[in-house]
Amino acid sequence: MPFDPEQYKHLFREKKKNPKRGLKRPTRAGARDPIVIGADVGGSTIRAALIDNDGSLLDRLDVPTPRDDGNALVRELARVCGMLIEKHPRVTVRAVGVGVAAWVTNPEGIAIQAPNIGMRNFPLRKRLKQLLRTPVVILNDVDAACRGECAVGAGAGNANVFCVFVGTGVGSGMTIAGQPYRGATGVGGELGHVKMIASGGELCGCGDRGCLETLAGGRAIERLILESNQERPDSILAKKTAASGAASAAALQAALEEECPEAARIAAGVSGVLGLAIANALALLEPDVLVLGGGVIQNCPALFRLTCGAIRHHAAPSLKGRMRIDKAMLWDHAGFMGAGFAALRLIHAEQPRPAPPAGKQSAPAKPVPIAGEE
Repeated sequence: MPFDPEQYKHLFREKKKNPKRGLKRPTRAGARDPIVIGADVGGSTIRAALIDNDGSLLDRLDVPTPRDDGNALVRELARVCGMLIEKHPRVTVRAVGVGVAAWVTNPEGIAIQAPNIGMRNFPLRKRLKQLLRTPVVILNDVDAACRGECAVGAGAGNANVFCVFVGTGVGSGMTIAGQPYRGATGVGGELGHVKMIASGGELCGCGDRGCLETLAGGRAIERLILESNQERPDSILAKKTAASGAASAAALQAALEEECPEAARIAAGVSGVLGLAIANALALLEPDVLVLGGGVIQNCPALFRLTCGAIRHHAAPSLKGRMRIDKAMLWDHAGFMGAGFAALRLIHAEQPRPAPPAGKQSAPAKPVPIAGEE
């Protein structure tokens, strides 16, 4: 059904606080303050959740992603937000964070390119804010997932974290000195589009050739499996692919468990190039911890182990024996949790600071750049 902003606009207005309840710790959703919505927009699914100030997940909805254009996506995002709040009438949403599979400029929140969703140079933040009438922050989906893992997942408690997610493609995100880092305008940190072939190679979704994700992402694995099955239709890998109905990381894992040589060759090639690219990034960044995640890693544990071995093999001498590599903990929760934490940061950045005591002059605070901040 089409989204009617008038139907839900009252849900986003600031409610007056009841002074008698200010110190209570309520257990019902909607009584904690502030509450935000975090959403993760993937190529096939929108995952949205209500998240409170403690980072607790209060409710979640999953709906199909409209792939017509940006306007259809905005309407569906607004509708999902309305559905979540309608289920919890005591809720006042203070901000909305959205992670989307696109190159996103900050703080404008413009989706420069999102080939899987049909957006190009689309003012996503502006359009969504017009419908919701509440502060909105837009992030790259992997950046959002990295924030989630750094806040409550495998990277929690570390100031310098590098996250790599292998899904349909290969994405990465990082925090440096405790702050999310995405480059000058928000489009940096794209490990998946580092060139691994100097000339030629498979065509990437970005429009270029030779990118890492054309050699090591989910689509690359699918292509390699199909090519192998065509050459060896009687192989274990071909049978596992037919049984699962897809040339996927799960089929690769099943074939590896039966010591299939074709599957072993593909896994060695993918993990080798992925490990080389990550080792090069680690030599540049030297994070406290590397977090590996994404659907491919989740569905093919053997690939995780092989990639860890390749990273250590290619590691710079100064890093050998000192690298910490952890598997992601939040999986499909990471994106919307990270987007929710970005929305919480936006709220806290807007709150006025208390005045210093009389006679004392406080030092000026250093501004922290927040994507989407007014």
